[in-house]
Amino acid sequence: MSPFFSIIIPVYNVAPYLRECLDSVLAQTFTDWEAICVDDGSADGSGAILDEYAAKDKRFRVIHQKNAGVSVTRNVALDLARGDWVSFLDADDLLAENALDKLIDAAKSTASDIVIGGVLRFDGKGNDVFVGPEKDGLYSPEDLYVRYNSLCAWSWGKIYKRMLWENIRFPIGIAYSEDRFILHHILYRYKEIPVVAEIIYCYRSRADSAYGSKWTPEWLQRRFALEEQIRFFKENGYSLAVLYTVGLYFQWIANDIINLIARKEYDVILMSQVRKALQNLYQKYWNPFVKVVHREHWETFFQCGSLRTRIEMALSEDGRISLIRRVMLVLFYDGLGVVCHKVIRKILMRLKP
Repeated sequence: MSPFFSIIIPVYNVAPYLRECLDSVLAQTFTDWEAICVDDGSADGSGAILDEYAAKDKRFRVIHQKNAGVSVTRNVALDLARGDWVSFLDADDLLAENALDKLIDAAKSTASDIVIGGVLRFDGKGNDVFVGPEKDGLYSPEDLYVRYNSLCAWSWGKIYKRMLWENIRFPIGIAYSEDRFILHHILYRYKEIPVVAEIIYCYRSRADSAYGSKWTPEWLQRRFALEEQIRFFKENGYSLAVLYTVGLYFQWIANDIINLIARKEYDVILMSQVRKALQNLYQKYWNPFVKVVHREHWETFFQCGSLRTRIEMALSEDGRISLIRRVMLVLFYDGLGVVCHKVIRKILMRLKP
């Protein structure tokens, strides 16, 4: 008999956290599940831990493979999934003990094929942040995207009818923002999506994770996901989502270019391609982007003066612009208060012992 849920767990060198993750699955109040654990060539004993759990509980299905990356790993598990519903869980993260129960109750009460849960981002040092709305409710995909963007960029923290993944797989060769590359093809099938405004998924923020570790040129791969989203939103008439994604592109890719310049030795062709893409978006979207930031009150996330500064730095030869130019841009777009705040913060940082 097929299980109700297939929980997909990609595993790669996470031995210190893996038992806690698997125990959170065992602790689920909803018990009709299979956990498909794909060991992606781990070299730290993670594979042995998976085998141990599988020997004790047949609901754990373990596959060992040569290292191929998280996209291949998830795709392998999707091909093997037997449940009516699918959920994703990273092997260093946790599920709240009633996560599956809460999500499936919301799915039944709203007759929905997908449900999104609130996410607790934690680092083990008390710096916990809840990502999600304050109240349960039905949200349009575009509203969710511009208000709680991360919820639309993570494959985990949700349940899906398995049929939604029949013709969708994670992109091979992209190790950064691979979720963001495809999720809109699922979310935007629906006018409204139910969100459970409780902690459903606990995301561990780690210094040695893909985005927690030191910047590398591979981070530039996220531009592919952003460019795909801009294309999709534009073609389907989601104008707010287009401009929000353009803002993310300005923010992230400009910083990536500046970091690439700082390395001094870089791929000249890659630099030219990325700069050209940033320049094109800047010329096309900067003015409408600034207007929508003020109209929609996105200033808490997009400070246009600082953003324009980073763009000009990224497009300059040496990654620099004058201090006077910086102050003028921030003053023009963000106001005197932001300029004063930045100056005071820099003074205080220099005064620190």
